[in-house]
Amino acid sequence: MSQVEEEAFAYAWYLRSLRSFSFVVDAAIDLGLFDILAKAGQDASLSSHEIASQLHANNPDAPSLIDRMLRLLASYDLVTCVSRNLDGGNEDGNYKVERLYGLALPGKAFVSVENGGTLSAFPMDTAKMEVWYVELHFKELVLEGGNLYEKLLGVPVYQYLSLNPEEARKFNTAMISLSNTIVQKVLEK
Repeated sequence: MSQVEEEAFAYAWYLRSLRSFSFVVDAAIDLGLFDILAKAGQDASLSSHEIASQLHANNPDAPSLIDRMLRLLASYDLVTCVSRNLDGGNEDGNYKVERLYGLALPGKAFVSVENGGTLSAFPMDTAKMEVWYVELHFKELVLEGGNLYEKLLGVPVYQYLSLNPEEARKFNTAMISLSNTIVQKVLEK
């Protein structure tokens, strides 16, 4: 496989895996990882162990899982990542490495704020079964047309929301937050 083919395949894999990225961003928001990094300060860098201690997690593997999540977020430039050696190395010359994370400028969009002007209130919510169901049938929309939500759920999306108050609350909160964010950005210019 040539270098160009390898890069093309890597890009295709990247595009195919974006759904996983959405899950990780939502989990990071739910866990408050962006908030923890923001509270640490602009130039602060925290280890996954330091972050996990602020979550009061019962899972002994939490620091490792958080580290994996933050590495993915760092690959999308939502957080910064630097590595440091923890010891003088062993006889093989290998060092134990610890990664330290900070909040990158794009990641600030996911920090919670009081007036809702943040993307943290706008979850991907792809774990919702109804959403998955509709997404899995997107091909039918292309081939047959019509209102896919109505076709698959039996009601238009707004009626679905009126029948599911918790989902309606999430949707309304997300729309308010997104509107506040956009208005703030327009007013800053």
